[in-house]
Amino acid sequence: MIESQPLARVQRLSRILSRLALVFMALILLLDLLLWIDRPALERSAAMLLPAGTPHDLTTTALIGGFVVAHMVMGLLLYALWQAHRLFAAFAGGAILVPETGRRLFRIGLAFALVLPAQLAASGATSLLLTWRNPAGSRALTLSADPVHAMLAVAGLLILTVGWVMAEAARIAEDNAQIV
Repeated sequence: MIESQPLARVQRLSRILSRLALVFMALILLLDLLLWIDRPALERSAAMLLPAGTPHDLTTTALIGGFVVAHMVMGLLLYALWQAHRLFAAFAGGAILVPETGRRLFRIGLAFALVLPAQLAASGATSLLLTWRNPAGSRALTLSADPVHAMLAVAGLLILTVGWVMAEAARIAEDNAQIV
């Protein structure tokens, strides 16, 4: 009976966290929508991406290209949250030490680890799109990331490794269970 109490707590918490992951996904999408329909906010974001005083045009091409590359990073975060939702839903159902747990952790870690290079690529592509109409020598290639992106990448590599180990441990446990 004592053993089932911690499992019941894990399952209760996992149900909450599974739903919370979906809430965060919806919140990210809502905030993204609010940004992209607010032209002055887009102008401020574009100016912040470039060195002070760099002339730029928020053209249709820059908007479409910026939308696509900015959503590389957002897509990775949404994918990680979806995997977290599925992981917690499995925990809520009692599937904890199974190979899929390791695979989901691996996917979450990989998505987080890719956020830093995706952010660098997105900022570089966006800065080029914003300054493409500038005369030669006035175009800007700006790569930007902040410490949060780097920490997310490091945490992602840690989660990825733990997921890899867990998947292997679950596989070994499954093999051993079949022998007995």
